[in-house]
Amino acid sequence: VDIKVHETASILKINNLLKRRPKELSGGQRQRVALGRAMVRDPKVFLFDEPLSNLDAKLRQEMRLEIKKLHKLLNITMIYVTHDQTEAMTMGDRIAILRNGSIEQIDTPDKIYNNPRSKFVASFIGMPQMNFIEGVINKKGDFIEFKNADMKFKFKNIDQFSNYGSKQSVTMGIRPEHIYNNVNLNDSDNIL
Repeated sequence: VDIKVHETASILKINNLLKRRPKELSGGQRQRVALGRAMVRDPKVFLFDEPLSNLDAKLRQEMRLEIKKLHKLLNITMIYVTHDQTEAMTMGDRIAILRNGSIEQIDTPDKIYNNPRSKFVASFIGMPQMNFIEGVINKKGDFIEFKNADMKFKFKNIDQFSNYGSKQSVTMGIRPEHIYNNVNLNDSDNIL
């Protein structure tokens, strides 16, 4: 037991804390001790239920890095529950977005960000939030035209809209970083 405790303390860099009482530890030190308690049992899976929610921003960032390092070192499955999308996007290999007890999407952070499967996922992931524009699409030869009272666009990738009918109401989502100032929103020749 003593060997296992000292090995785990070395991994977590808490050897100097082993003789201290819990009230003598900082928040980050307590988190490391809690990790150590789980590690000495050789678990097959770690379950983290918002482990960093009570820490200040700097310590939360440090602990994220520690948990990522620990994951690589131990090569054990870790399930990490959080309401903080930054934590999910920076720490997760795969993310499950839940809404009212149902899974909206499970995928890599990149795919969730770039290819959200629902308006909820699209609006939940990203800071600042995705912009949504209501409009109608029409098939026009090799193009799909999106328009509303304020703007009109033509899309050349018609395959993305193969399941839609003509004059169908849709919601277009645009991430803020994809909006460029050099597009005239009233120009009917804009092609995306």
